Amino acid sequence: MSVRRFEKTISVIIPIYNIKDYIDRCLNSVINQSYTNLEIIAVDDGSTDESGEITEEFARKDSRIKVIHRENGGLSEARNAGINVATGEYIFFVDGDDWIDRHTLETLARIAAVHDADVVACGIRKVWEDGTEEVWTSEAPGIWDGKESIVQMMRYVNVCSVAWNKLYRADLWKGLSFPDGCLHEDEFTTYKVLYKCKKVVYLPDAFYNYFQRDTGIMGEDVAMRGDDQLGALRERMSFFKDRGEKKLYDTSLLQYLEYLKYLYRETNDEYKRKTWSNEYNSMVSFGTNFSRIPIKKRLALIIWKYFKYGQRPDRK
Repeated sequence: MSVRRFEKTISVIIPIYNIKDYIDRCLNSVINQSYTNLEIIAVDDGSTDESGEITEEFARKDSRIKVIHRENGGLSEARNAGINVATGEYIFFVDGDDWIDRHTLETLARIAAVHDADVVACGIRKVWEDGTEEVWTSEAPGIWDGKESIVQMMRYVNVCSVAWNKLYRADLWKGLSFPDGCLHEDEFTTYKVLYKCKKVVYLPDAFYNYFQRDTGIMGEDVAMRGDDQLGALRERMSFFKDRGEKKLYDTSLLQYLEYLKYLYRETNDEYKRKTWSNEYNSMVSFGTNFSRIPIKKRLALIIWKYFKYGQRPDRK
């Protein structure tokens, strides 16, 4: 099916907060998309620099841009505000300091039409301030049902748990929103969207440019971010347990345990390390039911309970 047959409006939601040095690049990448049937929703989350004014200037030149100014409430609330006013049949998120390649939305729209997909995800390129680039995601394409796409999200770097490398059917977001006041808000949300899907496609082309800033949210200390991430993973396990999704629960449990190990290795905060170690130890034993986890991985989990190997030398 030709992309010309895809005539749906795509609502592009861009949360903005104090990024005056980067917002031009982001907005230009969206307004210059080869797919033009766009509703561009820029949510100024109480910026105290010139970000809001810059965005208004863009809106005066392009009628597709709608600007929402609101008191600062965080990334989740900004995205939710965009979702609440979006009128397009599809939704795509771009963080205000990132940008997308010119043919991103055209290509994802074409793939959605050809495969009748609910979600189409693209590859991600990390870009640093010095211009260094690295493709972060898998080179292997894939097509899965919703449940298997969640397994892929948890095991491999393709679909990914981030909100912003995906074209979504808008009605998937009915009844869903990002949690207020949390870091790792995507971890609380993306799997719930995928769980609703009949078909998810991953395209490895790295169309999304993920800008690496030390002052960004993800530059926060591991110990500070860890508890929110663990909270998201606990909620995910409960979600699948309540629905009798054994494979998804077991995969979530494994990811939870691996993340506890990661946190233990990556921080010098002795109180946090003891807390995370105790939690890990309480969840892992020879009697723990890891029926869907390979035997070698099960043994590795049990061994790590008694021998906390793998800590980074600079964390010792």
